Amino acid sequence: MTIKKWVLLGIGNELNGDDGVGPYCANNLEHPDWHTIDCATAPENFTGAVGKLSPKGIIIVDAALMGLHPGSIRIITENTIAEVGFSTHTISLEYLIRFLKDECPDCPATLIGVEPKSKTIGDPLSKEALLAAHSLIDALKKHSWQNIPVL
Repeated sequence: MTIKKWVLLGIGNELNGDDGVGPYCANNLEHPDWHTIDCATAPENFTGAVGKLSPKGIIIVDAALMGLHPGSIRIITENTIAEVGFSTHTISLEYLIRFLKDECPDCPATLIGVEPKSKTIGDPLSKEALLAAHSLIDALKKHSWQNIPVL
């Protein structure tokens, strides 16, 4: 019997400062309950792989311009996704979530945004984004991400 895992999709460009927070989370979350995928800037390339995993649920992590203090973490609902700025993907996250629902209709998908401080090419992750990433990774390991405030 295969034990279903949760899937974390980290989205963003590691070369653009805090835009790399999603891939950072994907590359640094190590836990037996989780399967992580660094999607970089083309998350649509991984929808089929996610469907084959038949996960318990999907968490999508990306830098998001929400008008908050750098490093702020929020759950972004489908109702507010259009109000948030995402810039480095080849597909909108609204469409990505729809594709994921088609591939995996029985698993919930949650979008979590981290407010960036810098998205300048060549900048490393800011200390605010690093602290947020580690806080988020800890919440994912403890299965307590539902306690993250909703935007």
